[in-house]
Amino acid sequence: MYTIITGVNGFIGSNLLVRLKNSEIITVSRKDPKNLALFRGKKEVSYRELQNHEVKLVHLATYFSKEQKDIEKIKSANIDYGVNLLDVVANLNIKKIIYTNTMYNYYEDDSIRELYYTKTKNEFSNIISDFSRSRNVAYDEIFLDNTFGLSDKRKKIIPIIANHIKNSLGNPIQNSKNNINLMHVNDVVERIKISIDNDLNYLTSFVGRKSINLTSIYLFLNNFFNGNQTVDSPLLYVDNNYLDGSPEINYLNIDVEGIEKKLIEYIELWK
Repeated sequence: MYTIITGVNGFIGSNLLVRLKNSEIITVSRKDPKNLALFRGKKEVSYRELQNHEVKLVHLATYFSKEQKDIEKIKSANIDYGVNLLDVVANLNIKKIIYTNTMYNYYEDDSIRELYYTKTKNEFSNIISDFSRSRNVAYDEIFLDNTFGLSDKRKKIIPIIANHIKNSLGNPIQNSKNNINLMHVNDVVERIKISIDNDLNYLTSFVGRKSINLTSIYLFLNNFFNGNQTVDSPLLYVDNNYLDGSPEINYLNIDVEGIEKKLIEYIELWK
């Protein structure tokens, strides 16, 4: 059994590789959406070499941007790449497909749901799920929200907050009422590994039980970064506000102390 993984140079993909270090992994490399190559370690392998093996496909590759100028990049990464990938693997003995989608589809904020990024993730969801059904292949679609972890340097809100704290740039949160549903990458990777290890079908959200006020995260991390651990600035937890109709939720089994500890570990690395 081989597991084909896209997006291994990304945040979640690179962490998944570490978790699966003793498994038979095939990674996908691309110069452009139509030029895909498969690698086992550093050695390129042909698709024919995999035809006599069962494979599972984990499609993590994506491109996120809110910028109008990046529309072509978003479409290329989130739709075109995936379509060509399915064409390439169509003749393999696929046992399961795992695809990571976004909870942006279920935000109450219209501007988030209407992002071109959100629309492309949803469009390819229809394509890849149809592909799975037409071949009677087990399918797991995991809707994720905001992730973070020790190696996270992306242009995401937790690294942005950490960068502002390190460089004394002040609070980057413009709206004090904004909240975030936060999950650690290790938990996401574990959820994906569980799916790889079975042949069951899923369609689930994978989020924390509570969202956290962003300003409270900034104050909490700022105090620890500057050695003011005794200052009372707890994280402010609020109920999730996803729209009705969101996929069945698999809540992360993480208590308050757990997420606070992981945030502290993260900000310590910025010192």
